[in-house]
Amino acid sequence: MTRLEKLFAIFDGFFQNVVDEHLDPERKQLSPQEDVIDALIGLKNDPYWSMDLRPEHIKPLIMLVHASQAHEFNSRCQTSLIAIGTSWLGVNHYY
Repeated sequence: MTRLEKLFAIFDGFFQNVVDEHLDPERKQLSPQEDVIDALIGLKNDPYWSMDLRPEHIKPLIMLVHASQAHEFNSRCQTSLIAIGTSWLGVNHYY
């Protein structure tokens, strides 16, 4: 397994846990406002939304949002995360 594949697996597992926590009906909401994950899940459940938005689509979007806002990351790390996220979207777009 290459380093990129290992990194992909780590991020995939982490973001899957984040999505699963947000899908849990017993989840304690920390704030009355929705976060970006709640908004994406809301789109997933919206009957007027034309795209079939699944966790496989939500996870890379979360990664891209966080990578684009991560000021403490150096530019190489940020670029790598964005590359992984966009390739992840491309791979999962057709499934």
